[in-house]
Formats: sequence, C-alpha cells, structure tokens
Amino acid sequence: MRLMSHHSDPYQRRFRVAKWSVNITVCEEHKLFRCLPEFDGWTKAKHEAASRNFGAQAQATDRQWRSIVDRSLATYGDGDGVLVSGIYRRHFPVETRDELRKLAYAATEYRDRSRAHWRASGRKLETWRVLVAYASGINA
Repeated sequence: MRLMSHHSDPYQRRFRVAKWSVNITVCEEHKLFRCLPEFDGWTKAKHEAASRNFGAQAQATDRQWRSIVDRSLATYGDGDGVLVSGIYRRHFPVETRDELRKLAYAATEYRDRSRAHWRASGRKLETWRVLVAYASGINA
C-alpha cells in the first residue's frame, strides 16, 4: 500500500493497493485505517462507536433533507413528477436544489465512514445494514 494523496482529511487520503485498479480510501477498504496515524491505537470498540456516531449524523442529515423536500413540495408543488437523484425535483429553486445536493452528498459520506468503521470494528457488514435499515424505518 502506498499513499497517493496527502489530504488533510484522513477519510479523503487515497492509496494505491494491489488488486485495485483505482486509488482508494479507507471507505473502500477498512484495513487502510492501520496506515493512518490518526487512527493509531484505535480499538474495535472505538471503531464501533465512531461507526454509530457517523450513522447518527447520516440519519440527522437525511431528516434535514426530508424536511427541505417536504417544505419545497408544499411551496412549489410536485412539478412534472420526475424524480432527480439528490435534489428530488428539478423545478425546485436553484438554492434549494444546491442545499439538497449538499445534504445528499453529506449523508452518503457519513454512511460510507460509518460502514468503514463498522468493518474495522470486526462486526459483520450484514449487522450494519440491518441497523441502517432499522434506523431509516426500512424493513430489512
């Protein structure tokens, strides 16, 4: 493993790893946590706590996104009914769409970090999926 980018955010640092055709982060391969000094000495329990914390942040961001969508639907209507990834409807004002897009990206980033820490804690990924589904109100 070779560090390819020296980003200040450890979750954004990219590594060249054998068997990967692209440079990856800890979000793609949890074993890279061992290569980052910020996580030196972290226990499985600490990784699990970080996972739960990022999961809670993702849920809060999702609630914020949903709140903006609900207010926008009440104000601007349903438009043409075409769903647009991240921004919900394309007829919403530019400022609203930008805010929705930022929230969608942030929630995804929090979920990616949560999943990486969950895997680093040694817990099964399926358990994490069930927790995320339960927290989101989805029947898993």
